[in-house]
Amino acid sequence: MILSLLGINPHWILDYRSELLTAIFKIFPFFASDFFYITVIAMGYWLRPRHLIFAHLGFLVAASTLLNCILKNIFRISRPDSALHLVPLSDSFGFPSGDIQVASVFWFMVFLNLKRVSSLSYLCWAPILGIFISRVYLGVHSIYDVSFGLMMGLATVYFWHRPSVQHCIVGWYKGCSYSFWITAVLLILACGLMSYDSQWLPMASMAMGALLGYGISLYAIGKNTHLMEQGYSIRKFIGILLSLALVVAVVKFLRIEKVDGTFYNAMIIVKYTFILFFIYTIVPELINKFSKTR
Repeated sequence: MILSLLGINPHWILDYRSELLTAIFKIFPFFASDFFYITVIAMGYWLRPRHLIFAHLGFLVAASTLLNCILKNIFRISRPDSALHLVPLSDSFGFPSGDIQVASVFWFMVFLNLKRVSSLSYLCWAPILGIFISRVYLGVHSIYDVSFGLMMGLATVYFWHRPSVQHCIVGWYKGCSYSFWITAVLLILACGLMSYDSQWLPMASMAMGALLGYGISLYAIGKNTHLMEQGYSIRKFIGILLSLALVVAVVKFLRIEKVDGTFYNAMIIVKYTFILFFIYTIVPELINKFSKTR
């Protein structure tokens, strides 16, 4: 609608489509999926528990997802014509793009942490650009959807690195988690209130569960930065692989049948609460014990 009002033909993308490009751009949604984020965050955290970027990303990915759901329900701007869609969708609102908003948070955080040690850090912009282009090419977002999503993601990372915010975050892992729970509750309530008269998205339930699982793991995260061994051994590597296999099984194969809407979303919340608790609390404890066993 907005494109039409601006005199832009929303079907312009049809002139640039081909079988090869479609096959390539259909790969990029994987790099914006919950499965991808959970796998990378889990492996990164287990391998580098004292490198808090992977602890921070557990919060930021979930919080950014909820913020995106809130923004979509505030603006309520429809996606491009369904005739343009090349991939299935679970919602009708497209502004801003959730995939690019969360992806820009994830990869920009990684970029800032790698920039200090390697020039290869600039490769982090490749998946952001790929997801940015793919969402428009696949017909599920307009250029305005992805542009605003990108700006929101970068603004989130900028805000995250403000000294006052970092001071609060350090307190989360030292027993002063009031600001975390206030933030989490406000996001969950805002998302619930804004979605009351529209379709409730599964990704909102996933994000809520992830925030709850992260919150009950704050003490363990703080403890792991000091206690979890940094060294590598065959035992530790095997423990990490077994843990990753279990996480993959829970995320990918233990699907919840969609029967009743309320029950279905409640089960998703429980599932993702467990997944984040498993990643940040249970596995590090098991790896420590497994690594020390002689």
